Amino acid sequence: MLFGELFRQSLLLLPEENRSREILTLITESFGISTEQFWCLKNSAINNNPCLLRFYRKFERLKKGEPLAYLTGSKEFYSMRFKVNRQVLIPRPESELLVDRTLAVCRTGDRILDIGSGSGCLALALAANAGVRVTALEKDAKALTVLSKNIAAHGRGEQVRAYQGDLFPEKEIPFEIIISNPPYLSATEWLETEKTVRCFEPRQALVAGNTGLEVLKAVICGAQKYLMPAGRLLLEFGCNQHSQVTKMLAEQGFRNIVLYRDLQGINRVVEACR
Repeated sequence: MLFGELFRQSLLLLPEENRSREILTLITESFGISTEQFWCLKNSAINNNPCLLRFYRKFERLKKGEPLAYLTGSKEFYSMRFKVNRQVLIPRPESELLVDRTLAVCRTGDRILDIGSGSGCLALALAANAGVRVTALEKDAKALTVLSKNIAAHGRGEQVRAYQGDLFPEKEIPFEIIISNPPYLSATEWLETEKTVRCFEPRQALVAGNTGLEVLKAVICGAQKYLMPAGRLLLEFGCNQHSQVTKMLAEQGFRNIVLYRDLQGINRVVEACR
């Protein structure tokens, strides 16, 4: 079989359209070659059976709906590559807005708390682009392992410290900024999500409870005592939750509440000041 034939045959076996990028990524990852090398080799015979078997195993998982990021073990976010597995949420492009807005207000030396850090993509993107110190808090022990590996891989151990914990540190350490991309789906919304999300990504990282606002409320209600005077709280939230989120912030005494829209024009991030 030629490399080009493997690509074409695989493309025919996927029911959905526009899957060529995913197949190409699986081929290059399985054979340890670059995209440029693949195109140079497209008319060459495949002689490496172990690599071909590796591709077929992962291709079968792709056909069942497993996200490409879990098959390759990594995902790009904010021009950085992060290790991911099924213990952590796959970083989303819309979450880059949360990084953008945090970078816009942070200063060198600021202490930032990242609640529910997961893979650490938010914390590490901030550390790589600003001289800040981040406490990355993660409840799940397996997710914490992924987080720690990413910190080490990016060489940011001096800036980003990973801790296991739920919502807030045990000690009331003051931070200049608190950020979080918490679970914000309701139980009903979870049942309506696409198969690639519902069957493979960690439920606990996506579902907050019956209303979807439970974790957001807990963060908003507890953030005041962990923020410095005039400290900022920045949160990502779900579609159509902006009015409830801004109301909760106002009720807890936050001021200068500002909403930001993602590239699709959806209110996605809120910034508020203590």
